[in-house]
Order: sequence, then C-alpha cells, then structure tokens
Amino acid sequence: MMETKRILVEIKPFRESMDELGKTLDKISKGEIISDEKVIFDNVDVFRKVLTPQRIKLLRLIRHYKPKSVYQLAKYANRNRRAVITDLKILMDLGFVSKKKSHEGKRTLTIPQVSFSRMDVAIPI
Repeated sequence: MMETKRILVEIKPFRESMDELGKTLDKISKGEIISDEKVIFDNVDVFRKVLTPQRIKLLRLIRHYKPKSVYQLAKYANRNRRAVITDLKILMDLGFVSKKKSHEGKRTLTIPQVSFSRMDVAIPI
C-alpha cells in the first residue's frame, strides 16, 4: 500500500507562526530532524485568495495526470497557458509545486510536479 504524503496548511496569526518558527529553529540547531511540511497563512481571507478553486484543480491535475509540460497542463485545465503559468508561480512560491526541466530535442520543457497527495487544513475557531 502506498503511503499518503501530506502537507499541512494552517491559518494562524503572524505572531504565533513566528513563535513556532523560533521553536523549529531551536530544534534544528540541536540537530533534531523536522519532518513537517507546513504552509501557514495569516488569515482565512488570504488562504482563500491564494488557494483558489482553479489552483486546487491544477494541483489535482498535476498529481493525477502528471503532465509533461506547462502547455499540456493548460490543455488539461482548459485554460490559457499564461494564466496557468501565473498560478503555477504562486503555487511554486508556496512550495506546493516543484518543477523539473526536461530536454526534448532543442526544446526545454518545464514539468510541474506535486509531491503530496493530501492537504490537511487547520483553521482555529
């Protein structure tokens, strides 16, 4: 059975996330291994602006169809390639998507990749 790799998305105030970062840096300085993959947003509004339905769809398409190029991903998504590139840049900056370069003849292709299969969202109330 294949293990489900998860990423945690948390929504918490900036001060709390900085406190947590300090604790994580202390653990790293002591040589402890940190295995949590986590993305933190300041509030729900920012979370909703960044993780739009179109971007979540891109994550699913990349994960399930493994497109061989951004062009192919745009075709799967039925969207303009420029718009997909913009969304991919945001997803890459957050660490949700990585890219691999592939050479096909004289062309260099950018292959988007998603390394997790589940996103857990924690929203404090």
